[in-house]
Amino acid sequence: MLGNILLFFPFGALVRGVAKRKRGMLLTLGLGFAASLCFESIQFLYAIGELDVDDILLNVLGALAGYGISCGVCAAFRHRPGPSGR
Repeated sequence: MLGNILLFFPFGALVRGVAKRKRGMLLTLGLGFAASLCFESIQFLYAIGELDVDDILLNVLGALAGYGISCGVCAAFRHRPGPSGR
């Protein structure tokens, strides 16, 4: 379970880097779902694994977590005072 979240964590941060601010979270949700559904479908079609709805939900959760934490990190660095303390 943790692996699914960690796998899509960078995906969410990447989408945050290229998305517009207002639609970033919605775009992360949609693209995370689409990518996860593609991976799960390939696993099912080629009998590599099982198609599991929990995996899709955890992958999307990982993408949203990556998006959210990257937003927090960027906000923290944006409001940090410079070397002169101003």
